[in-house]
Amino acid sequence: MATVVDNKTSKRNSIQTKEDSSKESQKSSMVTEPLKPTIDGEASDVSKGSSSAETPISEVCQKEFHTNPLKNIKFAPLNVPMARRKQTFAQLIAGTALGISQTLFFMAFFVPFLWPILIAYLAYMYFDESPETGGRKSEWMRRLPFWKWYADYFPARLIAEAPLDPERNYIFGYHPHGIISMGVFSNFVTEATGLSGIFPGLNIRALTLLVNFNFPFYRDYLLSLGIAGVSKKSITNILSSGPGNSCLIVVGGAEESLEAKPDAAKLVLARRYGFVRMAIICGADLVPVFGFGENQLFDQADNSVGSWTRDFQTRIKRTFGFTLPFFHGRGIFNYNFGLLPHRQPLTVITGAPIRVEQNSNPSQEIVQAVHKQYLEALTDLYNRNKGTHWVGSEPPELTFI
Repeated sequence: MATVVDNKTSKRNSIQTKEDSSKESQKSSMVTEPLKPTIDGEASDVSKGSSSAETPISEVCQKEFHTNPLKNIKFAPLNVPMARRKQTFAQLIAGTALGISQTLFFMAFFVPFLWPILIAYLAYMYFDESPETGGRKSEWMRRLPFWKWYADYFPARLIAEAPLDPERNYIFGYHPHGIISMGVFSNFVTEATGLSGIFPGLNIRALTLLVNFNFPFYRDYLLSLGIAGVSKKSITNILSSGPGNSCLIVVGGAEESLEAKPDAAKLVLARRYGFVRMAIICGADLVPVFGFGENQLFDQADNSVGSWTRDFQTRIKRTFGFTLPFFHGRGIFNYNFGLLPHRQPLTVITGAPIRVEQNSNPSQEIVQAVHKQYLEALTDLYNRNKGTHWVGSEPPELTFI
């Protein structure tokens, strides 16, 4: 009897073992191909979709990064060196200067004893012509260590291909506009990269839209940095103030900011004759300037010509004189989403000056001839330096639109 029972027990154990083995086999057959790491170090199921089998996983993830950066947030480590923290802080404060100034102004209205001062200040704003008479440059403000942190964030540097005679006047044409023209702020508005040592004897004012001087407190911040308004009156006043007085104009303006893409070099310049005409009228030499890395500081949403996005941005520009690029950079605590610029080398190079003969009433033919000369000089400057200083992929051809 015992033998019979043992045989039955043995058969039951054998059947149970086969069933367990069958279940394990079924579980194993349900597992897809192993997860492979993406460029962000996270696992990705390659078996999903056919595009992954045809395209390297790194390219797929890079495409997702540009279309929706929120899917691939890269957070900054906690042990960031103090020097880099200072640089990020400088970018944050400078980038929010308009918001900070307006907040302080409106908060002041909650303090009754400040009301007479504020009213007097607003009256002063109304009658003050400083934006069109060269600003109120403060060397103390321009030489603060804060601006060194700002420039070292990229890092930024200024290179002059040719010396400039301090007995002449100049109009510097800066290209490209980028989203915010940070190459101008780093190299021409402050002394962070040694502007006065590179161009001794020159007093250069960067010019911006006059509307920026309508914001209380913010206007004084701009004026203290030597920034003035971009208008015929302002340019004439600066260039007629004596030898060495010069100005810098971001020629492409708000329209060119819509072309600020990391892989593009499109300049709104083909029909921009105004700055050339002013140079001829005032007898100021023209200096082409190119900021390599300017277009790589931010990523911009697709706004191709004919899209609803571009139409909306064009209407804003026609109505208000400025436009709204839809862009993103990096954040304070992450590397790929936010409103701070990406850390990319920002190299600004000035070319040799184009001699301009003074003519108080130049014909259109004279203006076009000098304009053509300027385009050729700018193209040569770009082509000479793109192989060394272009940031990112293969440098594209310089295009004028």
